[in-house]
Amino acid sequence: MNATLLQKATACHQKGELQQAAEIYQQLLEMDSEHADANHLLGLIAHQSGKHELAVQLILKAINKNPSQPMYYDNLAIVLRTMGKLEDAANCYQQVVRIQPEHATAYQNLGNIRLQQGKLPAAVAAYQLAIRIAPDNACALNNLGVAWLKQGNLIEAEKSFREAMRAKSDYAEACSNLGLALKNQGKLEEAETALKQALTMNPDDAGSHYNLGNVFMSLGKLKEARETYSQALQIRPDYTEAFRSLSNLKRYSDIDDETLRMEALYNSPDISHEKQMHLGFALGKIYEDVGVHEKAFAYLMQANRLFRSGYNYDLAEDKAFFDLVTTIFDQDFMQQHQDCGNRDQTPIFIVGMPRSGTSLVEQILASHPQVYGAGELLYLKQAILRACGNAPGYNFLKNIETFRQDDFQHLGSAYIEKLRSHSTGATHITDKLPHNFFYLGMIKIILPRARIIHCQREPLDNCLSIYKNYFSDSQRYAYQLDELGEYYHFYQALMEHWHHTLPADSIYDIQYEALVADQETQTKALLKHCALPWDEQCLSFHKTNREVKTASAAQVRQPVHQRSVHLWKRYEKHLQPLIKSLAGSGN
Repeated sequence: MNATLLQKATACHQKGELQQAAEIYQQLLEMDSEHADANHLLGLIAHQSGKHELAVQLILKAINKNPSQPMYYDNLAIVLRTMGKLEDAANCYQQVVRIQPEHATAYQNLGNIRLQQGKLPAAVAAYQLAIRIAPDNACALNNLGVAWLKQGNLIEAEKSFREAMRAKSDYAEACSNLGLALKNQGKLEEAETALKQALTMNPDDAGSHYNLGNVFMSLGKLKEARETYSQALQIRPDYTEAFRSLSNLKRYSDIDDETLRMEALYNSPDISHEKQMHLGFALGKIYEDVGVHEKAFAYLMQANRLFRSGYNYDLAEDKAFFDLVTTIFDQDFMQQHQDCGNRDQTPIFIVGMPRSGTSLVEQILASHPQVYGAGELLYLKQAILRACGNAPGYNFLKNIETFRQDDFQHLGSAYIEKLRSHSTGATHITDKLPHNFFYLGMIKIILPRARIIHCQREPLDNCLSIYKNYFSDSQRYAYQLDELGEYYHFYQALMEHWHHTLPADSIYDIQYEALVADQETQTKALLKHCALPWDEQCLSFHKTNREVKTASAAQVRQPVHQRSVHLWKRYEKHLQPLIKSLAGSGN
């Protein structure tokens, strides 16, 4: 009889007749309160009805009765994930694969949770196990690519997305993600092709339109970028990332209809914090353009607060890394390793805090016929991480003390090989990843003839510019003024260490304010330092057609201007936490 009732209940359940199904499950439980299937399935109905706590209780009863049934853990994980209890859900999927080791979907779902948690190595491992069991699992391949992409491993990301498309040729999401991976490698024409292909598969995918807009922005095709962002917004009117990107494409002279749309969305009662954050950065920029600085800062402050509330950050951990760098790369260590490395002169490293003029300096140099501007490259840190055995956290640097001379030589050669993939003919290739300032000691050891350009800017203007911008790679120190000031002090102390520790003339300092005040004089001095002959094209850098992937993509398409010099004074009363933090650090 129980079997007949269960069959009748599941038939009702499958037809969506939840009330009838629930009544029959209850009948079964009145006869046997520990009936595993009845508790499990009644738990699913509770979940479908939004009663998640009850669902957990019922499914746990089923598990207590029959702990070897993987389906129970699988469905419990779904409920827990809906409740935001990600680690508990992950534990359930681990139980599934303990009982059924070849359960590819459970590994895939475990990977999805680790991806959501930001535990990227664990996500990669889970997806790889799913793919080992089911090599043609297109979804797992795509998600593996996303995990690689978030880790900055663009080569593996591209490979995974291509394999996902081989498994499922009309997989628009994988094709769009492929475009993103190609864009981040600087393969802009291939990225454009992939994204357009994704849009032929799914013309209504706002994300593909948005990513294509970013490609156009990197190429300096600002008109096409604006049109493509607008298409994304036509499909998804609340696509706040597109609004934020649009706001960076022009200088506003008044509050237009587009701005009013943003404000209406910003003030809507059901808007998420993430969407409000993106709009806050956009509206802050717009109101600064039109000169309403009080309102601009109110939007910017709220945007930063919303972003900062979304993660834990301990400034002491960053301080420990700065201290570790200066401890390892002291004068004795540098002198002991001065004859190591690859003596290739190709690289020009452009370092400094974000928004200090690194994009402008690279654009000027890349306008020279002997220089290729490669943008922000992750090769150096990735090579160091690999050489250090991918040790967790900041401790990876400690392994450098065990390196032999040929280890440093190999690191330099591996970097040059990667760098040359961008251009085989250029005399010099730039790498303008700002935070490479951490690795100037390593650069001097593995590439002793590389040039290092250090971009400096008035500290308050520099920090304000950071605070005004959204960083897709989430510079965690950037969204609270006192933390930003402290981090800036750490950076300054490290640069003082490098100037004191590295051989004289290792670092060329260029001041943003001097560059925008007298571009020609400063550019001539910069080229002289790089042993490059004078070329007039460097004065027309804004006409150079090359990719720029940072927040400065639109700015470097304009001639130099001094609008941002001393801009901090407009916001002085709001910047007191930053001012006090910098003053306490001696600035």
